[in-house]
Amino acid sequence: DIPARIEVVDNGYSEEDFAGKTRSASDRFTLLYGGAIYPTTDPSDALRSLALLLARRPALRPRIRFRILGYRHPPFEALAARLGLTDLLSLEGPRPHGEVVQAMLDADVLVDARASHPSAAAMRPGKLFEYLRAGRPVLGYYPPGEAADLMAPFPGCVRVHPGDAEAG
Repeated sequence: DIPARIEVVDNGYSEEDFAGKTRSASDRFTLLYGGAIYPTTDPSDALRSLALLLARRPALRPRIRFRILGYRHPPFEALAARLGLTDLLSLEGPRPHGEVVQAMLDADVLVDARASHPSAAAMRPGKLFEYLRAGRPVLGYYPPGEAADLMAPFPGCVRVHPGDAEAG
C-alpha cells in the first residue's frame, strides 16, 4: 500500500545546535542575515530600510551594524556602497553552523528576505525555524506564501513585503 509508506518531513532545527549557547550582548545594535544571498533570498530591501532610517536619524549610525554570514554577492556589496552603508556592513562569508547559531542568539534583529516571485513565495527554509528558536525579533521581507504564513503568528516577527523599504 503506497500511502502507508509516504511520510512528510518538514524543515525544523536541532535543539542540539543550541545546547550550551547563551546570548552575548554587543555594544552595537546588530542586524544579522545568516545565509547566502541569491536572487530569491536577497536582503537588499533591509539595506534600503537601514539607509532610510539613518537618513532620518543619523545619530544612530555609530550604534548599528549589519552582519552577513554567507557567500558574498557583488551586486549586494555595490548597493551597500551606493547607499553609503559599507562602514556598517560586515560581510563575513560562510561560517560553521555553530557560529551562525551563536550569531543568531547574539543579534538584536534577525533579517530574512524572499523575493517577489512564485518560487520564493513557496520557500520555507530551515533557517526560519532556527530564527524562531533563537528567540530574537525577525524582520522578514516576504511575499504572500510559505514563509509569511509560518512567521505570521509570532509577535516578534515583522513582515514587510519585498520592495517596501519604507515599511522596514
